[in-house]
Amino acid sequence: MTDGDDVYRLGERPGSAEPAVRTVAPGGSGGEPGDAEAPAGRGARPGPRPRRDPWKVSFAVLLILGLLAGATWVLLGSRLLVVREVRVEGLGRVTRAEVVAIAAVPIGTPLARLDTTDIAARVERVRLVESTKAVRSWPAAVTIQVTERRPVLAVPAGRRYDLVDKAGVTVTKTPRAPRGMPVLVVAGPAEGNPGVPVAVRVSRGLPQTLAKRLEAVQIRPGTSHVTLRLSGGRTVVWGGAERSAAKAKVLTGLLRAEPRARHFDVSDPAVAVVK
Repeated sequence: MTDGDDVYRLGERPGSAEPAVRTVAPGGSGGEPGDAEAPAGRGARPGPRPRRDPWKVSFAVLLILGLLAGATWVLLGSRLLVVREVRVEGLGRVTRAEVVAIAAVPIGTPLARLDTTDIAARVERVRLVESTKAVRSWPAAVTIQVTERRPVLAVPAGRRYDLVDKAGVTVTKTPRAPRGMPVLVVAGPAEGNPGVPVAVRVSRGLPQTLAKRLEAVQIRPGTSHVTLRLSGGRTVVWGGAERSAAKAKVLTGLLRAEPRARHFDVSDPAVAVVK
C-alpha cells in the first residue's frame, strides 16, 4: 500500500469517525435505511372509514316505501283480496240462508276492511244462535262459525214441553220430555230467570247414582236456589250451586242411612236435615 492510498477501517464511512449504521428489516438481509416497517400498534393510524353511498341509502328507502305502498294497495284498494264467498259452519236447526241474510256480508269489500265483529253480532240476533265468530278466510272468503243453542231442560207448557237451553231460551217444543232430560219447574218464564243456570249446573254435576233418580228441578220463586225431586217421592232442598260435591256426598249417605225419609235439606252440607 502506498503513502497516497486512503485507509478505511472496517465499519467506518469515508470522512467520518462514526461507524456506519445499517438498518436491516426483520427477516431480511439488508436494505436501505428507513426501509423497515414500523412495529404494529405503534403510531399506526387507522385508515379512513368507508363512506356510505347516499344514493344507495335513498334507493333502499324508496324500495321499502314502494313495497309498503304496494302491499297496502293490494289489501285495501285492489280487487285481488275481496270477499267473493260466505261460508257458514255449525248449523243444525238454523238454515244457511237465514244466517247469510242477517249477516249481510258486503260482497266485493276488501277482506282487510271487513268488520268481522259486527257480522258476528248481527248473526247472534237469531234466536237459536248462542254465539258466533266471523273470520277472514284468505284470499276471498268469510267463514261464519255458529254455535247453536242446545236444550238441556224440559219446561212444562200446558200439554207440551218447552225444551230450553242453559239461559232458559226455548229451542223447540215436544209433546213429552225427552228421556234423561230433567224437568224444570219454574214460576213464570224460564228465559231470564237467574235460577235456570243454577238448575243446569246442579243437574249436570250430580253423580250417576243421583242423576238416575232425578225427576225434576224446581226453582224457588224469587231466588236462584233449587229443590230436587227424586224418584220415590223424595225432595231435596239443595240451595245454590256452590259446594255441590259436598252436598251430593252427604245426600248419598243420607239416602242409604235413611231409606224411609222423604225430605232432605243439604243446603248446608255441614248441618243436613232429614225428615
